[in-house]
Amino acid sequence: MKYKIAIILMLMLLAGQKSFCQNSSIKGKCTCLNSKVRLSDGIVSFYSHSGKQFSTCAELDGSFNLEIGDEKGEIVIILFNCYTVRIKNIPPGFKQIDLQEIKMVDSCYKYLFNMDGSLAYLDKATIDEQNAIRKEVLEKHKIRVLKKELRPYFSGDNIVFDFNKGN
Repeated sequence: MKYKIAIILMLMLLAGQKSFCQNSSIKGKCTCLNSKVRLSDGIVSFYSHSGKQFSTCAELDGSFNLEIGDEKGEIVIILFNCYTVRIKNIPPGFKQIDLQEIKMVDSCYKYLFNMDGSLAYLDKATIDEQNAIRKEVLEKHKIRVLKKELRPYFSGDNIVFDFNKGN
């Protein structure tokens, strides 16, 4: 009988311990600005500054919900043939980040190689189209996260939103 009580008490302590840990979550939905890729192929990851990684795949409709710890870090959203979206320097101490709608944008990098792996020729029309898309992203896209408005900038094949550079 004493062992049963001890086991029950131990289980209650372990179950209660989880409630004291602050688990945060990130949710949102990937949508296409100009892409025709399947949104369910998206991968959403959180990289903490201490080296931990949490990842999930988007649902069929592009929505995602990722449970993470309580640490400062970076969200990375990857969708094949699209610019990678990075949200950098996320401060710790939040309960939930609702990214609402993240617009995924076709990347010109998908045009750089032929099917056989050789380097492709990018014509002026493709380059102009990509420049127009990049300009639109810089002018019109912003996200509001943790009461802070973040505007994007491009870094290689990444669309970056940075808490250290937000309003």
